Amino acid sequence: MLFLLLSILVLNAIAFWIPKKLTRHEIYVTSLFAGVLAIITDTYLDLKHDLYGYFHVGPDYEVLLVLFGLYPAYNVIYLNLFPYMKGLYAKAVYLLLNWLFCLFYEWLSVQPFGFFYYNGWKLWYSALVYPFLLVTLLGHLLFVRQLYSPRKQP
Repeated sequence: MLFLLLSILVLNAIAFWIPKKLTRHEIYVTSLFAGVLAIITDTYLDLKHDLYGYFHVGPDYEVLLVLFGLYPAYNVIYLNLFPYMKGLYAKAVYLLLNWLFCLFYEWLSVQPFGFFYYNGWKLWYSALVYPFLLVTLLGHLLFVRQLYSPRKQP
């Protein structure tokens, strides 16, 4: 639990202090999207299929710390620091580094610090899923920007 609380503190401090490229609206909408995506994923993979979970089997109140403490902060950091105006190589490297960070953090959360457990899930499954999740978060932001960008009237 200490690792989770320290993670929440550090990630939220970073998310608060980094220079913002996102508007407050984009932060709010993309964080809600990340949370909903996590809830849907966890409902089926954790609660229905029992492949993994947080803390104890079944629903836990402590999961709210992960949902409201970790996901929005990481979402803000990831999307704020994304190299939008750089080339494909810079974007690929950024995605790779975030993919590695997610895997390492998950491994720490399971192995030494234990607020996350596997019950049929493997780390390499996450290795396959994280690129899609990271691209989905980015794609959602780009969709939101396109949806709310000022349009010229004909």
